[in-house]
Amino acid sequence: MQDKNAQAKALLAKAFPALKKETAYASPAESAPSGSVTTESSSVPNPNPNNGMPPKPKDPAKEARLRKVEVMKMRHQAVPVEAQYARVGATLPPVDRRRFFKARCETTTSGGETGSVVAYWVTKDVIAGKVVDRLVALLKAAPNATVSAA
Repeated sequence: MQDKNAQAKALLAKAFPALKKETAYASPAESAPSGSVTTESSSVPNPNPNNGMPPKPKDPAKEARLRKVEVMKMRHQAVPVEAQYARVGATLPPVDRRRFFKARCETTTSGGETGSVVAYWVTKDVIAGKVVDRLVALLKAAPNATVSAA
């Protein structure tokens, strides 16, 4: 059985030489090169160091199209801030009567600042102060939290 494993490993190494491990770091605490994704056992170069975002196109028309696609995705993923629309089966207002935005709630923890960006929507007739109050209540933000538009 050992002989078959050794033969199989040799065959794989011969067929796929590019899959050999890159430089391994002794521990994750050691710093990896910039633009790399570090795991416990090895470091794999990140093909796109812009936080997973594709590079901005240089063509303004293409950039406008990408921006429109991002807005469509945001509208699809948006969560209602108002409780009356959050219920299952609630009658939702048409899309042209909604305002869409992204918000992040940063809370201080022992590990540092954390927060994720989430898309939300409100109806256009709600004033800004109520939106902020409802958003803070929805996020269950602590008094020391910072809620910001992303």
